Amino acid sequence: MLQRAKPNELIKVATLIASLFCVGAAINLASTQQPPILNAKTVIMQAPDFTSNWKSGGLDHRVSTYIADGETKAAAAQRHKEKVDALLSVYPKDPEPVE
Repeated sequence: MLQRAKPNELIKVATLIASLFCVGAAINLASTQQPPILNAKTVIMQAPDFTSNWKSGGLDHRVSTYIADGETKAAAAQRHKEKVDALLSVYPKDPEPVE
């Protein structure tokens, strides 16, 4: 015959389930590879390899491109040009002021 569970037994079972979940989450977190932590000073000191600036609608626009690992300078320059051309089609340059 089935017996009714007592409230304190339900709390024990719920605590066991919650603790197993926490252990599993901790193991999962420990086993996944974390992204590298970047030093802010290093990131600030790293200047982009290619930069383009222009004004559109009175707002400044800037496109920066870094050379990827194993990429040639020509390939990075072509990638930068494609990014700039794509943004110039959306944000065309303002005409130069006439003096």
